[in-house]
Amino acid sequence: MDAVLLDQYQNKPLLREYFLAFIEELDLLFGSIDQVYYGRMLDRAIGVQLDAIGRIIDQGREIVIAGGDLFGLVTEDTVSFPSGPDIGEEFVDDLRTYVWTGAEWMIASSERASDIEAHNMANKSTPSDGGSFKDGWYGNFFTVPLNDIQYRGLLKAKAGLHNRHCISHNQLYIAVSTLLDRTPRHMRLIYAGSRRLTLQVSSVDVSVVEEGIIQYFVQYFVPLGTQFSIERL
Repeated sequence: MDAVLLDQYQNKPLLREYFLAFIEELDLLFGSIDQVYYGRMLDRAIGVQLDAIGRIIDQGREIVIAGGDLFGLVTEDTVSFPSGPDIGEEFVDDLRTYVWTGAEWMIASSERASDIEAHNMANKSTPSDGGSFKDGWYGNFFTVPLNDIQYRGLLKAKAGLHNRHCISHNQLYIAVSTLLDRTPRHMRLIYAGSRRLTLQVSSVDVSVVEEGIIQYFVQYFVPLGTQFSIERL
């Protein structure tokens, strides 16, 4: 403020407050403009702005990961458990045996026919489930919607590999580090045999879900016909 005021007006508090009223409005306007402009950039975009960038790169937020727990119909029962149980204490109700773990009652065994014979419902994300009524997408995979941090890493890694004729080892390491938004303390690519690659990563730095994300991303840097696996050490 002092830099734009003449010397004779720098000690006028009312005049300074009058000017600051306009300057604060301009600061709010400039902040909103910066948010709109930089929010369209991959490094700072969030939510639907990231989804819009994903459409440009042709990469959705929901990805299919192999393995994982299948889900479907769950029958909830109202059970009156005893109060004040000891750890390891068992309780039998309606042909089910529960055990107290110290935090909750867990089913230890069951002789109920419905527990043995019932099947979950199948859908696109759980195609192999459902007993006789399996989904047409039969296979062992499930759909995971990525959060903004995971999704941004996937978009940046995919954009970094686009339009490349070949990918070196260093580019693969960079892609995985970009995907995870960090570099694992152990990461090593091993030739396990003819057209067989294995990527070793530290289990301390890479979770099971992140391993699935890397496995999904393999399609962008491993040639067709090459068997690829991941080992968490």
